[in-house]
Amino acid sequence: MIRVPLFVLLLLFIGCSTASELPAKPQSELSISIGPGESVAVTVYTPPRIRADVLVLPGYKHDRQRWVRETELKARAMELGFQLICPEMSTTIYESAYFPQTRSRWKSVPGLVFVTDHLLPELKKQKITSPDRPFFLLGLSTGARGAALIALASPQTFRAVGMLSGDYDQTRESHDRLITAVYGSYSAHKERWKNTDNSLTRASQWKHPAFLAHGKKDTIVPSFHTQIFYDALKAEHPDLEIVLEMPPAGHDYFFWGPYGIRALDFFAGHMN
Repeated sequence: MIRVPLFVLLLLFIGCSTASELPAKPQSELSISIGPGESVAVTVYTPPRIRADVLVLPGYKHDRQRWVRETELKARAMELGFQLICPEMSTTIYESAYFPQTRSRWKSVPGLVFVTDHLLPELKKQKITSPDRPFFLLGLSTGARGAALIALASPQTFRAVGMLSGDYDQTRESHDRLITAVYGSYSAHKERWKNTDNSLTRASQWKHPAFLAHGKKDTIVPSFHTQIFYDALKAEHPDLEIVLEMPPAGHDYFFWGPYGIRALDFFAGHMN
């Protein structure tokens, strides 16, 4: 019997493997360029075998890794084979444009434009996402607002959407300083508030199965926001799977931890 040294077998194995067959790094960092000297950081958590991708949108001023750091979201994603893509969205409210009255600008491009015109194309270009895999969208708080707007802006990209503790109709918060800083005052720009970046008024255009959840004890974003969005989606699309859960919970990771996992499990039911 001829004995082949172990190191030779290893070299043969590596030489016969393609890059896509080699194990991916379990955590990697990207920098998505917006323009000269301006970029957005993205953390990607990759399971040994990728079955689907999930774009994870944080809350307002929450860093991109906080949901992963403070809950079991990553552990469940790795079990399911879901790659988590976590961009640093900071203070955007996922605006599609800036206006003469805009006092607060997230970056040189609005947050929604960054996702649709920069982040998603770059993820595809770098082969982090694949048209051969399902792509899901998950957000909490302001990130849930963003998830709804992104799904409406890119309906062919995502398979299903999860939204926790979000707001979907800014006219219900006419004195909110964050919204006013982008769109101008409600009293002077009512049509803009109603028709620009308002997911509720576009409920008829919704295309996706959705998991919505909101704590009834939420004192930051009242739970009626999710209730009215759910009611509108069900009225417009009675045959589309839209799930609503409203436990007696607050606006915190004690809620977002388990319900983020419920959203991932909902996605697992929409792999085909």
